[in-house]
Amino acid sequence: MIARDLREMRIPILRHFNNVRSMHIGFIMDGNGRWAKAKGLDRIDGHTHGRDVADMIMKACVERGIEYATFYAFSMQNWSRTRAEVNHIFELAKSQLKQMKGWILEHNVKVQCIGNRHHISEELRKEFEELETLTQHCTGTVISICISYGGREEILEVFRGIKEPLSTLTTKSISDLFPVPDVDLVIRTSGEYRISNFLLWQSAYAEYYFTKTMWPDFTREELDKAISEFNTRNRRFGAEDVAEETDQTVESMYELLKELFSEYTEHVDLKPIYEQLRADYAFPEFLQEEGERGAIAKYSQASEGGTYLPIMIDDVLDTLPMKDQCIWLQRLSTDFSLETLDTLLGKNEKNSDLFNKTTNAERELLKNAYECEHSMRTFMNPIEKCIYRVLSNYYYLHVYSKDMFSKNTLLYFASVISLTDDILDEDTDDSELHYLNSTTYRLLANMMNDLWRSSTTTTYKNPFVFLGTVMLLHRFENKEIVIPRTAGQAVHYLFTR
Repeated sequence: MIARDLREMRIPILRHFNNVRSMHIGFIMDGNGRWAKAKGLDRIDGHTHGRDVADMIMKACVERGIEYATFYAFSMQNWSRTRAEVNHIFELAKSQLKQMKGWILEHNVKVQCIGNRHHISEELRKEFEELETLTQHCTGTVISICISYGGREEILEVFRGIKEPLSTLTTKSISDLFPVPDVDLVIRTSGEYRISNFLLWQSAYAEYYFTKTMWPDFTREELDKAISEFNTRNRRFGAEDVAEETDQTVESMYELLKELFSEYTEHVDLKPIYEQLRADYAFPEFLQEEGERGAIAKYSQASEGGTYLPIMIDDVLDTLPMKDQCIWLQRLSTDFSLETLDTLLGKNEKNSDLFNKTTNAERELLKNAYECEHSMRTFMNPIEKCIYRVLSNYYYLHVYSKDMFSKNTLLYFASVISLTDDILDEDTDDSELHYLNSTTYRLLANMMNDLWRSSTTTTYKNPFVFLGTVMLLHRFENKEIVIPRTAGQAVHYLFTR
């Protein structure tokens, strides 16, 4: 299930999911001069206080796990200000960069400068370059400082560098050329309602938060308030409003995963990751015996119907020939109704009771899961099978986990659950369920590597990476590696770390 550093991992899926950790926040730090004037101070005093607030908010973004934080420090239009004010702003920028060195490496922060560097002094340029070099391999929050920057100018510079024919370009291929990805939330202080040439391309679907608070008075509490309000907004990205975010169709999710997998062309060695995690996440000699169905029921956050109906359906389907499984899965994917359940499971009051306890969102997600299961059994290509297998478990986990995980993490976790289940049952599963080979190994290994190197931090991240890594190493490289005996044990292991 897929976590992310969008720039490093190049996963478009993330743009469709909203959670605090995967956010990109842009800050238009406005009101320094007016704040100073209101207090009878010089404008430069306002910039000095604003610099201190910027440092504090940068740290707050890191503390909150914000993935990208972009600060609009000095625009192209700001060059019209007095030479004294400009020089003071640049002196403040130098001092802040020096001050940041004390904490950015400790917190795995990556820093970059965005804008026309030719306009700034050589001394300031060197400070930026030194900090960028120091943090180039950091994988935590990416802090971007826009100085001598303009959104239109940035777009023009990107298009000047494109060598491909215009007819071959897509919005995604152009987006990949910008130094930061699409921005989720833009915060502007001081009561102004303008975007002021900031991240014009990246803000196509951004949410805006305007506050009358001047930047020198902006606080962590106001940042949290802005994030909280952002999380209440329904971001449809131009699509129709669908309740409970169930509008991720199988087709769209398939295309996104296929695009992700197309990036994976290199072999990834998982043994170094295994060695790093082995000490802390080695399997105990004896895991608690927990049947797969029992483990699901124990940890499910779904409704009673959403928890038990898929288990009952799966138990019945396992008894049927593959041809009949395909027939029923196709029917469930188009008509997940009480009538269908009664025909498959045998008519009884329990079916009706559980069906009535499922939510509409759970029913839609389960229909998607059954559509993926049907496709997985009917496609012959191992990569297609792998994609549909992961997606089917994605939809099941979406039901079972409810809000336990961020959705961008869920796809990676689905890959681990699929892998664990299928390696353990590989010898007894029907041939239609087999998809593990050297190609799909590469795809799944890359996913484990991406999750390990991503900036997302979660209680479950390292155990999931460890489980996926040892299962792949056991299957393809070293049969001596200890693995759980059942999928149920694996689920129990993951959720009790």
